[in-house]
Amino acid sequence: AEGRPMINGTDAYLEKYWEKKAEPVAKAEGAVENKNERVDYRNLNTIDNVEKDAVICKLVPATLGSSGMTVTGREMVPNPGEDMVLKPGAGCKVDPADKTQFIATETGQVVIKGDTIAVLALYEVNGDLTLKIGNIDFMGTVIIKGSVTGEYKVKAGQDVIIDGVLDGGEVQAGGKV
Repeated sequence: AEGRPMINGTDAYLEKYWEKKAEPVAKAEGAVENKNERVDYRNLNTIDNVEKDAVICKLVPATLGSSGMTVTGREMVPNPGEDMVLKPGAGCKVDPADKTQFIATETGQVVIKGDTIAVLALYEVNGDLTLKIGNIDFMGTVIIKGSVTGEYKVKAGQDVIIDGVLDGGEVQAGGKV
């Protein structure tokens, strides 16, 4: 007697193209690892920047699975995967060529809230720039509702607005400061 295993369906998921991938650092031949190498805790790289017209993500649909059979010939019915609903929000649209892909209609950061994906051209910090936030490198406009002190760096593709003071930090902007 011989059976066939049942395979349950897989849930739908989001294949994200915007997330930063850790790039392996190539060492020079014969290089000695330095135990006293300085670590900058301000470079957190927490903002996921995307360019206009870039493919942000792909919604991979759920699968049904395949039925199996016991050694006695009884069919085993698989559990289908759960489907996922995702709607385009501001700064995002569905790719006309592939309805499962989402494209950025503006440059900014990707935000998913509930069942909506959006690309926002504005990055807002509610308070001072601290180690919790770190240095900012954003393609759009940056608004800081506090101060920038110490050795923090703010780099923006558009404007930088600081409601507090700038003391010792570095600001680079493609627009106004």
